Amino acid sequence: MKYNLHTHSKYCGHGSGTIGEYAEYALEKGFDLLGFSEHCPFPNDFYHSTRMSYSKMKDYESDVKAIDGYGSRFLLGYECDYFKRWRSYFEEIKERVDYLIAGVHLIVRPNGEYATPFTSSFSSKDLPLYVDSYTSAMETGLFSFMAHPDVFLLHCKWDENAISASRDIIVASKELGIPLEVNANGIIKAEKSGSRDWGYPNRNFWLLAKEYGIKAVCSSDAHEVENLDKHYDDVHGFVNSIALDCVEPKFDRGKLVFK
Repeated sequence: MKYNLHTHSKYCGHGSGTIGEYAEYALEKGFDLLGFSEHCPFPNDFYHSTRMSYSKMKDYESDVKAIDGYGSRFLLGYECDYFKRWRSYFEEIKERVDYLIAGVHLIVRPNGEYATPFTSSFSSKDLPLYVDSYTSAMETGLFSFMAHPDVFLLHCKWDENAISASRDIIVASKELGIPLEVNANGIIKAEKSGSRDWGYPNRNFWLLAKEYGIKAVCSSDAHEVENLDKHYDDVHGFVNSIALDCVEPKFDRGKLVFK
């Protein structure tokens, strides 16, 4: 089954391509299932620079639901940054969409500063907050899978702190039965920067995950239409090289499940 459940369009503010263009391209490339998962905004437009404004949510949801094949071949979702104080908000959203995924794009330090694992402002000192964000999200049961859990290794060395953080995320995934995502966007980022190092997916992280027998989901995390399929074979080849248990989605009676 060829699928992708982590997809961003022009709505996210740092992506391009319309919903219709993605749908057309997915059909052309033989995708059996495509899920749209724009970065979920907050009612007060908190951290709005990397996501659509709250006022655009209805437009986005309407655009996806208007696609021919919606509800079978195309699904509506959001990628959320989970904060405990916003739990009821995410519960409300889940009632009207097909699925939610969670990823950590920022943490809030005790002094109120923001840090993101995508930049060098993030360090190993931030790992306890990073891990808490991931595990707290998993514990809610609101999210179908967890996006790019290894992204912190862009700026953290594979040392005792990184191993401990990785193990905490992996164990939670195993105990709660929530898949972790092998994300191809790290390959795209490396390609654009001219680096031979993918950054993520990180082989050390996934070798550890393999030891615990967790379930994995493969995604493009495309922010441009042409990237939907660009590294599909690479990310699946990576999974096969480690012999991870890569599960496939099934949309049954309005619920996204993995088999």
